[in-house]
Amino acid sequence: MSGLPNISIRTDVPAMAAEGWDAFVRHNHPVRFFLRDGEMVEFVEHRDRTSLSAVTFARFVHTLRRVASWTRGGVDKGPPQSVAHDMFAEPRKPLPFLERMWNAPAFVPPGVLLRDAGYHPLSRTYLALDSQLVVGAIPEQPTSAQIRAAVELYTNDLLVDFPFVADRDRAHALALALLPFVRSLIPGPTPLHLIRKPMPGAGATLMAKSLLAPFVGQATPASEAKSNEEWRKRLTAAFRRLPSYIWIDNLGDRLDSVALSTCLSSESTSDRLMQTSDEIELHIHCAWVATGNNPTLSPEIARRTVPISIDPQMERPQERAEFKHRLPDWAITNRARLIEAACVMIQAWIAAGKPAAPNLAPLG
Repeated sequence: MSGLPNISIRTDVPAMAAEGWDAFVRHNHPVRFFLRDGEMVEFVEHRDRTSLSAVTFARFVHTLRRVASWTRGGVDKGPPQSVAHDMFAEPRKPLPFLERMWNAPAFVPPGVLLRDAGYHPLSRTYLALDSQLVVGAIPEQPTSAQIRAAVELYTNDLLVDFPFVADRDRAHALALALLPFVRSLIPGPTPLHLIRKPMPGAGATLMAKSLLAPFVGQATPASEAKSNEEWRKRLTAAFRRLPSYIWIDNLGDRLDSVALSTCLSSESTSDRLMQTSDEIELHIHCAWVATGNNPTLSPEIARRTVPISIDPQMERPQERAEFKHRLPDWAITNRARLIEAACVMIQAWIAAGKPAAPNLAPLG
């Protein structure tokens, strides 16, 4: 192929593999192939989103044909199978590491705001930003007026129509909205935020969509697994996608899973890949959300859960019609403003030295 580096096919497999990796690395700009928890992955572009996909051997060979000309006697033969297998089995592939994939600007240690689209090697983070999303400048030292306006955008607009039972529930909801923006600043697991209501139609699903909208845009829920084994498989599959959130919608009467409770209190989990004997360790960087009609939680999950209680105190809450904004449409339309407000609140906390809440006692 014209313009590609030439690799002469010979008997020296390690030498050819080294040349192949040199060509592969040069081809990987802008970065598309990564190592995620030891597994090679690539970005796949869809019409409205970017997702991660594990690189199969067939896909790897497909790419090798396009990064170099593999010739013998001046004729392109394609990469030899022995070389392709050697490269695919290499445990120290010269690829960048990927730990997080975000859809909005957010903060990384020690308190730096990432806002440029693309790969950030120091934090091993990829920002897959909507080209239409234009977020304004965030002041390093927000003023009291800027902080107040940021808080009010959430409390007086995004959350104003939800029937919170108590002020603490509104505070927990605001914390959930901010959590994805600071998740990488938290060294350890974060709790499950459970939006609970006494009856269907109270607005829990709508609240989850609205609270996640600033960070992810259109949020997609998952259903509850029916067994611990199914929970394990679902969570493994989810973590391989590097999710910024896991949202379990419409819980049943009781939530009880060893696999789920373990992941809620862990920074990583390991599992055996399906149809192989390979075990993979997966890091957990997501926020956790669930909704349900006053579900019962097992003791192990209950102590890992922050409740957000709402109660419209009416027989048919789905018939309510007087709302300040139409959600989640308003949140998605005003996503840039909500991102700016979240970052202003967080930057104010960082500028103040990241003070802890007064009289904060650890739970559990």
